[in-house]
Amino acid sequence: MAWKRRLRALGGLSSVLAAVVFLSSLSPCPAQPLAASRTVSRGGDFIVYSSDRTLRNNLVRTAESALAEWKKIVDADVGSLMPILIQDKSRAGRPRGTPALVTGIFETDGGGLKVQIDLYDTAALRAGAFEVEVFRSLALHAMHKKDPPRAGKAYARPPGWFVEGLAEELRRKGGEVPDGVYAALIRTERPPDLKRFFTQKSEILDATSLALYRAEALALLRVLQKANDSKDGFATLLASPAFPKADASTMLRAFPSLGGDPAQLSKMWTLAIARSSMPAGLASLNVEQTNNELRSILDFSPGTSAQGADTPAALPEKAIGEGGAYLMRQRSVELLNLAFRGHPLLRPVIDEYRAITMLLERKPKANVAARIEDIEKIRTLLVERHKKISDYLNWFEATQVDISEHPLLEQVQTPETPPRTDPYSIYLDSFEKSGR
Repeated sequence: MAWKRRLRALGGLSSVLAAVVFLSSLSPCPAQPLAASRTVSRGGDFIVYSSDRTLRNNLVRTAESALAEWKKIVDADVGSLMPILIQDKSRAGRPRGTPALVTGIFETDGGGLKVQIDLYDTAALRAGAFEVEVFRSLALHAMHKKDPPRAGKAYARPPGWFVEGLAEELRRKGGEVPDGVYAALIRTERPPDLKRFFTQKSEILDATSLALYRAEALALLRVLQKANDSKDGFATLLASPAFPKADASTMLRAFPSLGGDPAQLSKMWTLAIARSSMPAGLASLNVEQTNNELRSILDFSPGTSAQGADTPAALPEKAIGEGGAYLMRQRSVELLNLAFRGHPLLRPVIDEYRAITMLLERKPKANVAARIEDIEKIRTLLVERHKKISDYLNWFEATQVDISEHPLLEQVQTPETPPRTDPYSIYLDSFEKSGR
């Protein structure tokens, strides 16, 4: 009979556990499993959870840099009462269909606001996607701080151009984005169109379009920053219900000092793009630097070393793996940036690799092994040939030693003829000196 009593007890316990699981599924704020280790930013604005100490520190530094840039533009603070949470979930495995980074709002037990960034793939840190999510979280915090959304209810999100433009400014200050991308905007057949720009969705753009979109977004932000009512305008914009679907009219209502004319705003925006354009040659790299950066972009080995063996040949394998499309899109953006400032000798190689990554993004199972093998042979040949030419020129220059202390013109001058002492010459000299 004792075993029957135990069985009944276990049945009752399982019922209780099932009820707890059911009730927790109805909770407005699902419990978020946090890592045991955490790092708090200096101002208490961010709390990072990760078992990797180095990653925690990198995430905190990046978040603090983004916050410093945010405060220059928007007069809105976070504070330690409602810090933004950042969770490293890269070791737990990413659910199918989940983006590498997810930013969302949760309702706390007391009805407060909790903004959280979940990191599922550390590869997102390389392309600057994390900075975008930090700015998105800051914008969400500013938009909903006074009126937190309730659980299960839809909430407004900032437009893509706003967060992409802020992240682009931060990347440019770090020297990661070449100015040549602006020159590409000016050279396109279709001139920048402000109305079309506001209707674009950054999350569905291909790599090339996204790079140009970021440049356009940064140009618009710089126009708004130069307005006399800049900080008040951004505060008004964040509080406006029309902000998620902002257009030129929304901008002009938030920034009255711009004059209220959409055509004038479009003109200022186009000029901002033009001022930022610069010939790519002014910032070009030499062959060795270009080759090193190209090798680094195509390196898939762990760590940041450019000497890994898991290099270009691994592109097809990475494309069909978890997050392959995102990885190919990321590399395509980096190759586009390198093409603007890379040495002309290697630009065809860069363009070919970029075409391969764009193809693998759309068709992960495409057969590109032969193309990669051919382009690697060409790259090796070009680099080696250039090195031999450089070595020869350096040797030639080093061996042409000028041992002379006088200019060449002085060396070819004939020495002065000694004076003649014959009677006829003496007579002529005396006749010349007498002035007759």
